[in-house]
Amino acid sequence: MNKLDDCIHCDHFSATIEAAHQRALRALTEERAPLDTVIWLSAHLAAVDRVVLPAVRRHVPDTAAAIKEQEKLSTEMQHALRMLEQLLSGDALARRHDRTQLTEVVAALLSRHAAGEHKLLDALARAIGPDDAARLEERYERAISDGPTRPHPHSAHEGITGRAQFIFNRTRDHVMDVLDARHVPIPKRRRPAPRNGKWASYVLGTQHTPER
Repeated sequence: MNKLDDCIHCDHFSATIEAAHQRALRALTEERAPLDTVIWLSAHLAAVDRVVLPAVRRHVPDTAAAIKEQEKLSTEMQHALRMLEQLLSGDALARRHDRTQLTEVVAALLSRHAAGEHKLLDALARAIGPDDAARLEERYERAISDGPTRPHPHSAHEGITGRAQFIFNRTRDHVMDVLDARHVPIPKRRRPAPRNGKWASYVLGTQHTPER
């Protein structure tokens, strides 16, 4: 691998995973779209916990302190996102919070989190190479597409508990999104249509009789 190829795959890897930051920041400054910030960042933070940070722990040495700092920032940001979500949803308990101040807090936390995350992503991409980086990108995109859409500041960041809470949170959030008719800006992955079995094909009249 030459120096140029290394830089190209590192930049692409970082840009793919950091795209949620830009979408969230853009929505935060739009009058009618700050709730999209809550959704993008909630999904991104959960996907990073689920996919990216475990890979950093495995492949990049001496990152325990940096990871702990990212997890701390993630928790702080999700607390702020929870308050912003409650305020935007008209929760009476959140009326004491100032929207402008909350958005400034979220933007500041996002800036700090993005800077630390970029360093970890670059180190990880260089450690695992372009092929593994591409596979990790795919796993991240699946996780952000299928993951939670609301902040969960009290969820575990790793281990069996973290995985179980990720599954529970995403299921609960997706049900709540449907019940609330909530717009979710994150595109869903296209899943291949299941193939009909023998009896389903018979009922639907789509079975094929082999030519003789």
